[in-house]
Amino acid sequence: MPLATITTDAATTGSRATRMLHRRPKTPMPWWSTAAVYETAELRTVAAIDDVAAHVPHVASLGCDTLLLTAPELDPRHRQVADAVGAVVRRAHRRALRVVASVLPIHPSDTDAAHLSRVGRWLALGVDGIDLGIARGTSDPGALGLDQADAAAPGTTTPTLVRHPRGADPGALQARLAERGSGDRPDAEAALTGAVRGLDLAAYTEVLHEDWLHATRDDRLARTSWDAPAVGETLAQVFGVHEPLGARPAWALATGRHPVPTPTWAHRPSPEENARRVRAMTALSIMLPGAVYLRQGIELGGQIAPEAGATGGGTSGTHSDDDAATGSLAALVAALAPDRHRDDSPYERLRAWLRLRRELGTASGYLGVLDVDVDALVLALDTRHLVLTLGPDPVAVPLNALVTHSSAGVLEEDGATVLEPGTAALLRIT
Repeated sequence: MPLATITTDAATTGSRATRMLHRRPKTPMPWWSTAAVYETAELRTVAAIDDVAAHVPHVASLGCDTLLLTAPELDPRHRQVADAVGAVVRRAHRRALRVVASVLPIHPSDTDAAHLSRVGRWLALGVDGIDLGIARGTSDPGALGLDQADAAAPGTTTPTLVRHPRGADPGALQARLAERGSGDRPDAEAALTGAVRGLDLAAYTEVLHEDWLHATRDDRLARTSWDAPAVGETLAQVFGVHEPLGARPAWALATGRHPVPTPTWAHRPSPEENARRVRAMTALSIMLPGAVYLRQGIELGGQIAPEAGATGGGTSGTHSDDDAATGSLAALVAALAPDRHRDDSPYERLRAWLRLRRELGTASGYLGVLDVDVDALVLALDTRHLVLTLGPDPVAVPLNALVTHSSAGVLEEDGATVLEPGTAALLRIT
């Protein structure tokens, strides 16, 4: 069977996209709208915070510019907690990393005043923002101790829209954070962030219009079926909701713990195929305009934990995303040691994507979708094209295009550069 080749004029001549999604803004954007955020595993002890402090260099070398400390149950009014958090903040700031703390009421009975006081203690330690965690669709009105906005109708599966944790008044939090920042320096302002999960487009739009968070990360792209039209439509919907508000998306990624959704017509992917897809979607999310959130363990490249009683998984054969997302940074860094400086490893490829994000300025750049005649998504960036192969067959790139980076190895066949299924590749038109 002859190879399908990207032959659209837009892809081969470098002309603009057939569907524009985002323009480069004319004024500087606040830091949270373009952040590359590294989200730690949940930190339940002082020793876990110390572990993060010891491995701040790992986060910096990866290419992230913000560290999200997920420590919802810890309170810096305790001296040991305050000292440990202070060490993280100091070490992060020395490496030009911002620190955001995920802070939730410790108990559902916490009052707004008690939670606001706790947030103040975190800000006094020098953190650059407060994260309210996940407000998500759920059929359980009491789940997560969250206030319920709209309940699902009986017998339906429509998610319940939840607003914010009990005891956390967003307006008061915004005012408290405003005291911390400087109006003359947008890069010094403190941010209030959070996440939604599992919401339909209407509910997601309603959350954004409430406008009580500086950045709201969403798992919509990670939940999109592995299909070119579906991914393209999701991107159009997300940017269509954000653009009128002058806001930027914040992309939350899938990991090996959450396989990439498969179209109903396609076969269920093997663990290896799913890992390729996770790496490709990670590359796509990193290169899109907006902020991107990388969960601890993404460095392993989307490996799925082995079944009970089985062995293997993970980069070294003994670790997986499941382990890394819940374990210590020390263990993760040790697992990555064999992959450092190996250009074809998932870890080094991830570092390269984050470097390209900075160098090309894609977090605030132009984005458009090209009309192509192959089973792939082709996006126009400011100076490059990004190809995501979403079909079952390999795709050849145009002869006048050079692959400058990819999420997996590329092949050469009959003089053509070929991308295998489940690959994201950055092209430069020559």
